[in-house]
Amino acid sequence: GFLSCGMGAGIEDRAKVTIEKQGDKYMVKVGVVELGQGNLTAFAQIAADALGVPVEAVEVIAGDTGRTHDCGSTAASRSTYITGNAIIKAAQDLRAGGGRQGTGESVFPESSLKHLGVGLPHVMYTFLVNVVKLALDPLTGEIKLLEALAVTEAGQVVNPVLLDAQIQGGLGQGIGYALLEEFAFNARGQAAQKDLSTYLIPTAKDVCDIQNLTVEAYENSGPFGVKGAAEVGTVCVAPAVTGALMDGWGIYVTRLPISKEEITRQLRRKGVVPTKAV
Repeated sequence: GFLSCGMGAGIEDRAKVTIEKQGDKYMVKVGVVELGQGNLTAFAQIAADALGVPVEAVEVIAGDTGRTHDCGSTAASRSTYITGNAIIKAAQDLRAGGGRQGTGESVFPESSLKHLGVGLPHVMYTFLVNVVKLALDPLTGEIKLLEALAVTEAGQVVNPVLLDAQIQGGLGQGIGYALLEEFAFNARGQAAQKDLSTYLIPTAKDVCDIQNLTVEAYENSGPFGVKGAAEVGTVCVAPAVTGALMDGWGIYVTRLPISKEEITRQLRRKGVVPTKAV
């Protein structure tokens, strides 16, 4: 599977960063915020490489509208790519201007493709393959994931630990999308699932062992070869699970989350499960 990086054709997307030297520290001021995926660590690493200093000499100030420029939203697998490019330009400006302060601005490149009627064309994509091994109880239709493999190509990797965590978290979310997160409405148009007792999300018990592998390919337009890697972790889980059901039992799934009732119904049609209790 694959997922686009950036907002897409026709949507202006830019970031502006300032770096100031204060004593022995370099203050990197970015407008995007940290949502737990490790952006600030990646920004510090990129700044340290661009400035030629230890990462301990870098402090990142993020999301302070009184001190930072607009860098756009933390979304669309864009933050590390576009903000990282702005950081590199700010570092170059600082070094060229005497070493006290520098500002850099970057613009996300736009695809030259025309709109195709479904979504917006993008200039780059992150790629991921998922393979899953699962067990199926033919009497109840219950699926249990046993193992999963994720192979990701997201350009050069800034921080392997953060990428692993991002992909594993996305895969866990994808398990919920594939197997648990039913959201329906009653006849009055009201949500049938009103809280987490009925809208089920994956817990540690539902997430299987995950092995991560990375294929690195240098992205010429990215900061030190980087692309984005965020939502892509969620993309391939459901197709991998439905593919395993087709491969192992000939079950053809057309709706998510996968229903236990639909599984047992198809198995009964195939004569795998008795139609009456015995």
